[in-house]
Amino acid sequence: MNKNSHYICKISIVYFSLISLILLLNIIHKSLFNSVSNYYNNIIIIINYLFTFTYLYYLNQKVINQKILLINIKKYLSILLLIIFFTLFTIYKSVLFNWVGTLSIRDLEMSVGAGILEEYVFRGIILLLFLKMFNSKNNNIRTNCFLSIISSSLLFSFLHILNIITISQNIIITLVQIMFTISIGIINSTVYLKTFNLLVPVIMHILWDLMSSTKLLNQNYTFNELIFILIFLIIISIFMSLLTLKKKSTKKITKKFRIRTKS
Repeated sequence: MNKNSHYICKISIVYFSLISLILLLNIIHKSLFNSVSNYYNNIIIIINYLFTFTYLYYLNQKVINQKILLINIKKYLSILLLIIFFTLFTIYKSVLFNWVGTLSIRDLEMSVGAGILEEYVFRGIILLLFLKMFNSKNNNIRTNCFLSIISSSLLFSFLHILNIITISQNIIITLVQIMFTISIGIINSTVYLKTFNLLVPVIMHILWDLMSSTKLLNQNYTFNELIFILIFLIIISIFMSLLTLKKKSTKKITKKFRIRTKS
């Protein structure tokens, strides 16, 4: 097996393991626990997240062997990125909607669970596997970073198609969600590559889900509001990508993540 096939195999194992677990646990939940009270449903959701994360963590330790960076080297940069991104979003969303007062316990646990699990899988593992794969083909580090960010973000966004099955989400709303999550994936990927700290995109993901859980996936937004938010995300995505794709930054990425280039 060549290096390219080797990395594709690892990415596929992680990605389809996640999909299989989500679908399996959803079927079990609906079959056995659909009629239980909200209190027990909330406990079951937490158990599902813990089980899925534990399995994928074990899979990474024993099969994938992708190192996860949690040490924040540049604290000022991590904090700055969080402040810029979420201050703007919080101001915008707080002005239009009273989103804080509409959050529930389930919103909180699903935001935290999805934030930790999805960032661990897509930024912590899959993003770096893509980067290793592309770097095994050529030495154009900047292009490889860009392709890795886009590829992992696409897989991240496509995962949300499962919402049609798991929570009976409307197809149109799901398509809108996919467009948004591509941008979110690009932003979180660039943040991880820039800060070398998975905790930063995890926190950003949790905050984003908390803010969007009550409004983004329903039909209270007007078309103009959706376009505004999407354009805003695209601009931020481009800005963040340009920061990460600077020559000096890409050299630090390969060094810090111990990514070998083609000989």
